[in-house]
Amino acid sequence: METSTRRQANSSLGHDLQFRTLEQLTNLGIGGAGVTITLIGGVLKNLGALVWISTAEFGIAAFTALIGQIDLTNNVLQGKEAVRTRTYTMVAILFLAMGVGSIATSVLLSR
Repeated sequence: METSTRRQANSSLGHDLQFRTLEQLTNLGIGGAGVTITLIGGVLKNLGALVWISTAEFGIAAFTALIGQIDLTNNVLQGKEAVRTRTYTMVAILFLAMGVGSIATSVLLSR
């Protein structure tokens, strides 16, 4: 019986950590999009449509992480194992990295 209780506690902790990770990825995506829009208004205003790519990538990262949070929550509430959480996390990180690369490229092209 103690083993079952420990497993539940570890599972609960794991879900909490997964949720917090997705929450932070959502915040990073929204923050990245905000920084990009701020830069478009100032430093990058002469670059054209290229700078909007990073805004879209940050937005997709935030949206993916948010969908991951919803999926994780629904699975936990239904008592199911959340099997897609890792996929949502990796896709969000991929789009965050793409957004950082795109904004860095835009800054380099503006010089």
